[in-house]
Amino acid sequence: MNHFLQHVSALLRLLCVSSLLVACTNIPSFNTRVESANALAGTHGWVPTVLETKTFTLASFSSSVKQPTEVITIYLEGDGMAWIGPDTPSFDPTPLNAVGLKLALAQPEGTAIYLARPCQFINTEINRCDNRYWLNQRFSLPVINAMNNAIDQIKKMHGATHIQLVGYSGGGALAMLLAVKRNDVKKIATVAGNVDPDAWTKLHGYSALEESLNPIEYIKELAGLKIILFAGEKDRNIPPEISRHFISYFPGEKAPILHVIPDLDHSCCWDKLWPSLWKQFAAY
Repeated sequence: MNHFLQHVSALLRLLCVSSLLVACTNIPSFNTRVESANALAGTHGWVPTVLETKTFTLASFSSSVKQPTEVITIYLEGDGMAWIGPDTPSFDPTPLNAVGLKLALAQPEGTAIYLARPCQFINTEINRCDNRYWLNQRFSLPVINAMNNAIDQIKKMHGATHIQLVGYSGGGALAMLLAVKRNDVKKIATVAGNVDPDAWTKLHGYSALEESLNPIEYIKELAGLKIILFAGEKDRNIPPEISRHFISYFPGEKAPILHVIPDLDHSCCWDKLWPSLWKQFAAY
């Protein structure tokens, strides 16, 4: 009987590995994902830029024509492809669907710049990017410091004095955490934003992001900023309740504004509606 159980166990392990290999073969390669983003950006006259910081090499996209401007809007990408299975981290977090980039390209006016997260659109093997920075340390201090340094570089390139931050999904948490450390942020918008990572992990039964920071810890600093949250009515990944829970921590008169958008889920189709949502953000 023991031999039989061992045989069954070995067979199940083999099936699991085989299933994972099949799943991996269906995932577009790193090069394919980068080429797709380059092509999408190129159709709008945008070009990639590599930003070097002390800890990370970060990827950015912006218009090939750079004109000095006082205010720029910086779009922060979501978590990307952090996992390829329930218990299997991805080898590379470059997003399959770069919603943050699509939002930046859809901005109808003003100067927009896209900033990817650490390890996205950058060859992780060459740059020795450890997967902890897209797993439990995705909102950690090293990530925040590197992105703030990249934002300083972007500001200098465009001669800007102030910035607006738009964070998609996990980029929403980073938008809040970046703003806490800056004095040049005029406004923040989140799109399907994970503004409370602790509530999000509890909702889905995920392990806590123990080495990451949570915007909830910085309500006092955030209460002085203009913040607007866009949530999808049909979003099952980051439902509107996450935004409502975040807002509940603010004093009433300083609470962020929440707009729940009918029929939208987590990834589709925010870029199509963004020109009209942008006008609400711009007027806020």
